[in-house]
Amino acid sequence: MKATVKCKLSPTREQVEALDETLTRCGEAMNYISQLAWEKSCFNRVALHHYTYRELRDRFGLTAQIAVSVRDKVAATYKADKSKQHIFKHPVLPLDPPRSFRLVNTTFASISTLRGRQKIGLVLGEYQLKYLGDKSWKVCGSEVTKNGEYYLHLVLEKEDPPDQETNELLGVDLGIKKLAVTSDGDSFAGEGVERTRAYYNGLRARLQKAGTLSAKRHLRRLSGAEKRFKSGVNHLISRRIVDKAVETFRGIVLEDLKGIHNRTKVRRSQNESHSKWAFDQLRQYISYKAKMAGIPVLFVDPRHSSQRCSSCGHTARGNRKNQSEFSCRACGFTLNADHNAALNLVWVAVNQPIVSDVALLQCQRQATDFNRW
Repeated sequence: MKATVKCKLSPTREQVEALDETLTRCGEAMNYISQLAWEKSCFNRVALHHYTYRELRDRFGLTAQIAVSVRDKVAATYKADKSKQHIFKHPVLPLDPPRSFRLVNTTFASISTLRGRQKIGLVLGEYQLKYLGDKSWKVCGSEVTKNGEYYLHLVLEKEDPPDQETNELLGVDLGIKKLAVTSDGDSFAGEGVERTRAYYNGLRARLQKAGTLSAKRHLRRLSGAEKRFKSGVNHLISRRIVDKAVETFRGIVLEDLKGIHNRTKVRRSQNESHSKWAFDQLRQYISYKAKMAGIPVLFVDPRHSSQRCSSCGHTARGNRKNQSEFSCRACGFTLNADHNAALNLVWVAVNQPIVSDVALLQCQRQATDFNRW
């Protein structure tokens, strides 16, 4: 299990100069490595080491450990996406604990820079102290960034907690009008997110049309605001869902959203909200929070979950009267459509074949056929 914790640094004036110099050199080095990797179609970190190591030491003045960390950082980005050359606009100082970084009693961070080790103070809140004060979490990665202030990003890991014994399941249906609806009937409306998305889109369009220096400064301040808002909403929703599962000793059933954009059809006017809504983010937040709490999470195919009657099982497209109403044509059962879909997700999870048993049966059949032969 891994978690990322962002900590604010409180450097002195001399330490600010050391961090600025190191970040600038690292940014230049990363773009140099990226250009060379793209031109030579070489994305393997070991091969890049032979191409770039001496140049990183002599030309950019990086220490041996920082040079290796910078190279690995660039190689990792290309491992995720090789479709275009990567340009690093925001410098990053990647660190390799404990060689180039270590914590000193959750009060200071010892960070390697081009001016030697710097013991820099940390500004921690309750959230950061919850992780750093827990000795079961170990630092496995870190980096320093600058966005007005200096921040230390820590990647922590520890062993997965054992899953709790659960006899029942809590289904969660994801959507746009309602971001999430559980099989208990709890719903989380998405109107606020949609209004915020429309507001930011309109504001960005007006500022881009103006094109003034003031507008450009405003656009920079606006950068990421919508993303942070959605992330905050998804964090709150996922926390409430996981807390409910913990309180009631239930596992969680989520939709397998792979290929959802290809499976679903929306009106042209809804294309933007459909494509920009963070479908997968909420699912990821629920998954990792549940994992930390020891709650099992199952992923099931959501097809026809909105058309199937959770009471009698009758499945037909006409059962879904509109976006919010479900009325079964066979038995007359009515319910909120999203609530009905969440109940169906639980039904699918309970009735789907167990993969391990199927695989075992296939192996037994193959063994029987071999013995006959």
